[in-house]
Amino acid sequence: MMRNDEVSKVVERRLHENHLSGNLVLSLLSEISMASIEPFLVIEEDGFAHFDLNQPSARDHLHMIKKLTTKRTRRIEPGARKSEKVKWEDETITLEVMDAQEAQDRLGKYYKLFGDNSMAPPQIIQVEGLETILNKVYGPQVKLPHDNIKPNRPKRQKEK
Repeated sequence: MMRNDEVSKVVERRLHENHLSGNLVLSLLSEISMASIEPFLVIEEDGFAHFDLNQPSARDHLHMIKKLTTKRTRRIEPGARKSEKVKWEDETITLEVMDAQEAQDRLGKYYKLFGDNSMAPPQIIQVEGLETILNKVYGPQVKLPHDNIKPNRPKRQKEK
């Protein structure tokens, strides 16, 4: 019989073996963030498109499939016996890959790309001397009506 500490070590080792590291999770999210049906789709020369899960590019991306459903309709011919092979009339395949947008959002949050004010309207700032620099680089420009808009800044109080 094993002692408690031996059991704990075995359990801990097994948990560690089956644990996804943080880097692996980020790697999988990065791959999911670019999910597409393209590896599974075959487009013939005549423009007909169909799914082929057996091609090498599809086999490499099977883990990206979130949902796959198929529906086959058989052609029933009068007088056909059950033992006879019946041809397929048509087949409908629905393929859904992992949500790329959700993976992109999770990666953005992890890397803090969005910040708390990501949806805040942009603020207009005034940069001293910017017009002079732009005139030197691009030459004098025609002023447009919106160029006269100035940001709302609190007025400075005069020092006494």
